[in-house]
Amino acid sequence: MSLVERSTTSEATVVSPFANAIPEILVKIFNYTICSPHNYYEIASYRNIVTQPPWPFLFVCKHWRRVVLSSPTLWSTVVLLTRSTQINPSDGANGLSLYHSRVLDIHFRRSGDVPLTLVLVLTLSRTELKSTWERLITSRHRWRDVLINFMILDHDTPMDSSKCILRLCDMPKLESLSAWFVYEEDVTESLLGIELGFCPNLRQIKLSWRRHS
Repeated sequence: MSLVERSTTSEATVVSPFANAIPEILVKIFNYTICSPHNYYEIASYRNIVTQPPWPFLFVCKHWRRVVLSSPTLWSTVVLLTRSTQINPSDGANGLSLYHSRVLDIHFRRSGDVPLTLVLVLTLSRTELKSTWERLITSRHRWRDVLINFMILDHDTPMDSSKCILRLCDMPKLESLSAWFVYEEDVTESLLGIELGFCPNLRQIKLSWRRHS
């Protein structure tokens, strides 16, 4: 069982005067610990997802666990980095895609209808890219601040089956979007297709493609 899976069921018991603090105060304190997509030092030092807030708070005590699980804002920031990925060996060849789906599903479910902040810096095969991307865009109506950096690895998947389409419409909460795609020299067409639409709150957009030699 992976750390992500264990975190959905594990509980710990501790005795501390702070353990039973008022939930509203705890949530405000916890929110200050959440990674910012514009703090590159935090992103660079990011490790295993379950060692980063809000995940560790689930293991402190039952009171903290209840507070964290009932606070959507604590789950509205999702950070996925390739080096922090913990794959369950039993998932086989699809382990990476399944891991991403599990993490995204947990955050999307626990964050309710709160606008989402996404930070995804991933090295993927084209098949994994397609699977992860399709899961991501199901939540695009909730995107607020998004930073995506995908590096594509393999050469063996036909372009038409792996290309991702980002439709900049039906995104009423989107304020900032940064997307970088790094791909192989032999690719003649971008792996990301953009379709422009109406995003009433969009203030900043940065898109970049680069061939990897």
